[in-house]
Amino acid sequence: MKSKGAEDFTRAFRSMPDKVVELYYEFAKGYLANEAPEYLFFLNEYIVELTQCESPIEQILLLMLKLFSDYLWLGYEFEVQKDIQIEDKTYRADIYYTSESFMPNNPYRLVIECDGHEFHEATKEQVAKRNDRDLDLKNAGYDVLHFSGSQIYNDPYKYSKKIGMYINQKVVERLHGNIQASSSNILDGHESN
Repeated sequence: MKSKGAEDFTRAFRSMPDKVVELYYEFAKGYLANEAPEYLFFLNEYIVELTQCESPIEQILLLMLKLFSDYLWLGYEFEVQKDIQIEDKTYRADIYYTSESFMPNNPYRLVIECDGHEFHEATKEQVAKRNDRDLDLKNAGYDVLHFSGSQIYNDPYKYSKKIGMYINQKVVERLHGNIQASSSNILDGHESN
């Protein structure tokens, strides 16, 4: 008899697009070749999590972002289909990252959009709506990145690495700014809490 986790994995795995399955096998072979089978547990957990994505390109990018984060021991936590409330509007992020868990006073927040041509930017009205949405998010303190489906599908390694390095840069900038602000307060005789 299969465990609940094994059943969830089997069901999720069978629903994955070919590209995700291909990436899964590539990483699974690498983990086994490097005698690191414990990483298969995380890889299997990610497959179940990918079922929350709304498109195959989101699944591909989320899998690669998680693997990139784990490989470099970065501990990034991503959410899919995250609703973001800004005043009276609610926007949904394809993939969302925040550093709030370790930078609660000044978190870096990133919205990553996977723009499949059939879902986004088919008309001038859709482009205008996307631009208004991006501006609302940026004015509320969110960073926004867009990637086309072909970018993600054709080179998921390249774009997951670029996004990971971008997040690193932004988090370090925030941390550096927080440290400078704290140092200035202390030097000026004001203690920060």
